[in-house]
Amino acid sequence: MTRHKKVVVVALVGASILVFLKRKDDFANMRDRAQWLLVPTLARIAAPLTLHFTGWKDRLYAPTFLTKIDSLYFIVDCWHNRVLYSPTVDAPIATWRLLDDGLAGPHSIASDSVLYVVEDTGRHGLRVYTHLGGTFQCVQTIAGLGRRTHRVAYDAASSAFYALSSDSQQITKLIREADRLRVLYRKPLPFLGTAYTRSFTIADDSMFFVSGSNTITKTRYLDDSYQVLATYYMPLPLQGMNDLFKSGKYYYLTATPKTIIRTTSIQSIGEGHWQNIYGVLGFKGTPYYMAEFDGRIFVPQIFEDSGILSFVEHDGAIEDVRTLFDSGRPTLMDREVRFSLPK
Repeated sequence: MTRHKKVVVVALVGASILVFLKRKDDFANMRDRAQWLLVPTLARIAAPLTLHFTGWKDRLYAPTFLTKIDSLYFIVDCWHNRVLYSPTVDAPIATWRLLDDGLAGPHSIASDSVLYVVEDTGRHGLRVYTHLGGTFQCVQTIAGLGRRTHRVAYDAASSAFYALSSDSQQITKLIREADRLRVLYRKPLPFLGTAYTRSFTIADDSMFFVSGSNTITKTRYLDDSYQVLATYYMPLPLQGMNDLFKSGKYYYLTATPKTIIRTTSIQSIGEGHWQNIYGVLGFKGTPYYMAEFDGRIFVPQIFEDSGILSFVEHDGAIEDVRTLFDSGRPTLMDREVRFSLPK
């Protein structure tokens, strides 16, 4: 029995006792005593229970990505199975509009300003949307992309979308034809072995894969060969890598649990040369996919605490750290929503 069902049972039992006592005049004193004890208790139970059922939509639960596409901001609220959008980045979550709330644990969103693509991770596919007349419409569902489509990105250099399947170590390349996407190919990535791989990054004319095998792999991608150009071995504290992000001269790396570092050279990480910035930024959860827009770098946090932070990098210094959203630890209803769809 779930926790909220147990709470309901307790409330019903308490109410039954009150009804029974009311019918027994001989127990008037006992009834008064029971009311004195039970009514405040039931009120305390009912208040959070109401919040659990109605308040989750105003919160975030494991937001994995915040980005800006043209004039709109998007939050991928992973464990609430939804994507939100707003014309204002710091508007209360309750005012953000809904792109889709039927996605199974999405992680990112990408766009070429015509089509908007989101993973349907738990169903191993993608959903494609158009934005017309101020509203979004799902125009295509793409299935059969391996196991757990985990990251999608648009690359202007190749005019293509790329989607990574984390549990089957496959990359899919897609191109737009009118208002649909066409799959050009699905390719296995043998260099990943069987390592669960959460993300890839396009930078320096290369594609980098961060995997659970303690390696970052740099590959050639513009010729579709995925030839390995370099392999960087990471120390054990970074084995659960989430994202590699480049801004200016710095490479940022997030990892599970509770890790975010930066360095000017990926190779130097394996040599023990990096800056741990977790404490500087005041994180409470695990940092995830990063993005940069409006002159700031944005980092969501998941697992232990759900929220989004931002900061400014100026001449190598981290400045003006702000908390954009802080939903704290998950509630009972957060967890119920998370497991309502395939994971």
